[in-house]
Amino acid sequence: MKKSFSQKFWEDSHGKVVVWQKPNIWLMSWFITMILGWFVPAGFIQKTLGWISLAALVIWALLEIKDGVNYFRRTVGLLVILLLILSHVLPIL
Repeated sequence: MKKSFSQKFWEDSHGKVVVWQKPNIWLMSWFITMILGWFVPAGFIQKTLGWISLAALVIWALLEIKDGVNYFRRTVGLLVILLLILSHVLPIL
């Protein structure tokens, strides 16, 4: 049976609606390094944590775009990538 767009958007391959999943290592890494960056003094360590945080979020988003369980998860990954790009491009303009 062919799935409708709505089913592909919200459901996984087992027909379960998936909006939220247990965070994977990349999302947990992003969150932990972001929080740690708030508590260290400005300087090399804070900047390094910021870059690690950014890299982890980019990897998570790219993995969601490529392997997300449904179109919703893939769209979230795409939106995160677009927001990251805009947040780094707009301050330059």
